[in-house]
Amino acid sequence: MPWFVPPSKGKKAKKSKVKKERFTALGLSPKAARKAAKRARRNGRKTW
Repeated sequence: MPWFVPPSKGKKAKKSKVKKERFTALGLSPKAARKAAKRARRNGRKTW
């Protein structure tokens, strides 16, 4: 999964950033947040 996002997916990129912040706010490290976000995407939860 690429970390860069094409311009057409700008909104999605912002969303995942918010997601990461939400996870870090929950007390997880950014790395754990990325993993959690990835898992959430796999499970079909695209918005939080």
